[in-house]
Amino acid sequence: MIRKKLSKQKSKGETQNTLGYGLKKSVLIESNRLQTGTRQEFIEFLTKKIDKSCKGKQQNTSFHEMVSFDPSDKITPEEALAIAKELYSDTHGLNREHAFAVHT
Repeated sequence: MIRKKLSKQKSKGETQNTLGYGLKKSVLIESNRLQTGTRQEFIEFLTKKIDKSCKGKQQNTSFHEMVSFDPSDKITPEEALAIAKELYSDTHGLNREHAFAVHT
């Protein structure tokens, strides 16, 4: 398993672009927010929530992190999600605005 921080976002626009990229071709998405409407509507909704919770409180509004597995590990999307959530919970806590996207 490899865990790597890919980028930090400093603005609402950067957060929206990163969410769009991350969620675009995902096979499984989980968030602390209910997913309603189209994927684009959800991205815009979550971007607003992230931006509102960070306004004036911190320099970076969000970050993009990746957890990667070797194909020989034979990890299902559900197992990958559970592992990512556990790692994130241990280091950042799940009480923040967040979204997980699993890609195969």
